[in-house]
Amino acid sequence: MLRSRGKRFIGILNGISYRDFDPGNDKLIKCNYTSDNFIEGKQNNKKALQDQIGFDFPSDKPLIGFVSRLVSQKGLDLVKRIFDEMLASDDFYFIVLGSGEHEYQEFLLGLMGRFPDRVCVKIGYDEKLAHQIYASSDMFLMPSKFEPCGLSQMIALRYGSIPIVRETGGLIDTIQPFNEYELTGNGFSFTHFNAHDMMHVIRYALTVFRIKEAWNAIVKRAMAADFSWVQSAKKYKKAYRLLMPNTKKEKQ
Repeated sequence: MLRSRGKRFIGILNGISYRDFDPGNDKLIKCNYTSDNFIEGKQNNKKALQDQIGFDFPSDKPLIGFVSRLVSQKGLDLVKRIFDEMLASDDFYFIVLGSGEHEYQEFLLGLMGRFPDRVCVKIGYDEKLAHQIYASSDMFLMPSKFEPCGLSQMIALRYGSIPIVRETGGLIDTIQPFNEYELTGNGFSFTHFNAHDMMHVIRYALTVFRIKEAWNAIVKRAMAADFSWVQSAKKYKKAYRLLMPNTKKEKQ
């Protein structure tokens, strides 16, 4: 039905405040940084995160963050399916902040119990800790079953935490998968809601992480992306003018 309406149908992404989410000026993180010094900045923030939550992990190893409501929509069934296998064989660390359905809270706490040196789970929500996780993590996992728009991937891009997403809703509109041949993209993605597809993509991201020149270029592209409300507002303004073409143009 929507396709039949053609150009009368307009989709506009949400945005985030680039004032509130700015690693260069964020007062909720330990060490401010920009795209020019993010390597040092993330290293320092990792050390601060260790002190903040008592989770000791090597700062040179990949840290995957997950800040979300703990509900089925967010793809936690995929995490349940393969993370025990991955943590037993792959070299990465995993930090979770969120609350939600009892089933997922219990699974994640059990995962931390089975891998106490590799996994840290904090049930609840803490704004300061959330910002610190974005600033410290190297990757941000968001394997949603559905996602009308999504804001977390935009925040992750802003902080140079490379999103690993499923191609659905707003995630496919904001995350361009890394292309090793053309050296493009700002994240990693998989199409089907399938645990092993997700595992393959995470492992690919872990491989690229070890190629520092390629990884640093992805981070710079991610941090250069603009998903601020300024961009969304411009699109709303354009849409309103299409609806009211004879309205006198207001001052900028």
